[in-house]
This record gives sequence, structure tokens and C-alpha cells, in this order.
Amino acid sequence: MALINGLFYSKSLEFSTNVTIIMPDDIKENEEINVLFLLHGFNGGYLDFIRHTSVEKIALKNRVAVIMPEANNSFYTNTGYGQKYYDYIAYELPNIIKNMFNIKITKKNSYIAGLSMGGYGALKIAFNNPENYSKVAGISSVVDIVNMYDMNENRKDLFKSIFGSKKELVNDSINNLYNVVEFKKSFDLKIYLSCGTEDFLYEDNLSFSKFLNSRNVNHDFIVKNGTHNWEYWQSEINKVFDFFFNK
Repeated sequence: MALINGLFYSKSLEFSTNVTIIMPDDIKENEEINVLFLLHGFNGGYLDFIRHTSVEKIALKNRVAVIMPEANNSFYTNTGYGQKYYDYIAYELPNIIKNMFNIKITKKNSYIAGLSMGGYGALKIAFNNPENYSKVAGISSVVDIVNMYDMNENRKDLFKSIFGSKKELVNDSINNLYNVVEFKKSFDLKIYLSCGTEDFLYEDNLSFSKFLNSRNVNHDFIVKNGTHNWEYWQSEINKVFDFFFNK
């Protein structure tokens, strides 16, 4: 199992960016190994999962390639100020990985997950592109992005620079998960959601799960004691791998 910290130029972002990659040994050319795109949270970075969880050991056990990109505080969005993080993660990065390691990346062997802001990014990318992913997982996810707009007064300028006005976000068909679900109608996608009962995002996740149920979108919603921290996320990483690769 190789652990690679890379820096390469992204055409979508128009600058060089970091990525950490866990890659199984002895990969055959065009082998269809399982590939997991794992997205960090707000104020986090591409090294977070390596530093705070046992993801490397879990990936080795399951023989999974794990791709952990840097996304800054972009909310995995084609931002209003010009940086196209959504295009980078959803479209450019899979092609880079496929060509760099000569592996096949198809719906059957592609998975995406994240925590907090990264959970939002994973759900948004998978919900908008269900033809590209087999399963998606959101841990302690930002699921009501409109509600987040008003949650922190100090971040309103940041949100405006990323999403535009709140009115624009309410009607957004890509970045507002509620609208994505309404417009897509059906998903050929297995969905895993989890949130701790002491997490400040718990009520949003509970409401979103109820909304998915009302739209007949099948999903697993796991609730247990826990808050918005790495202790909870470490335990959930194990469960996400089980959901992805052992069910």
C-alpha cells in the first residue's frame, strides 16, 4: 500500500493543488479496483483523514484506493469568485487519477464520502451525478446549505462569495440539496447518512432524512451519541467502509 502526497496543476482551478492518495500495491493496468473520494471539512485539509483517523489501515484491509483532495473552504462549489472546485472534484480529479495510475474508474467501483462540509460536497456531487457513483456517505454533513447561510454572521461574506445571494441559493438546482432531490426524482445510488445527537447539525440531518423519506429516496440514517469531532468521525469511517465494501 502506497501513501502519496502529490501536487499538480488543475485546469479547473487554474492553480496547483495538493492531494493525498492511498493506493494498493500490485495494481494491474486497467484494473477496476474500488476508488473512494474522501472529502475534508470546513477549515480542514487534504491531510486530515491521515492525521486523525486510521483510514490508511482500513483502506489496506479492504484494498481500496482513497483519494483525499484539498478543497480549502470552497464547499466543493464552482464559486462566485471563479474557482471551480465542483468541476475539479466531480470531473477533473477522477480523470487525473485514472490516467496517472492506469486504472478504470466506473460507476460500479466509484464511491464518495466526506464529513461536515465534505459530507455536503460528497452528497452534492453524487446526487448531481448518480451515474458516476455506486454509493455515497455523508458524516455530520451540512445538508441544509440555506440554513447555514444564516447560522454564522461572520461567514455571510464567505457564503455570498461562494454561492451568491441567499435568494439565489434558495433557488439553486445544483448547490441546494433539497432542490437536487426534487429535480432528480430518482437515484440509482446507495446513500449513508450519520450524525451525532449532540452535533449542532443534528436537527438539519434529521429533517433532511425525513425529507428524503417523503420523496421515497432510500437511505440509511445512523444516529448515535456524539458531537462534531474526530472521535465521532473515526468511529464512523469504519462504518462507512463497511457500508461501501461489505454490504
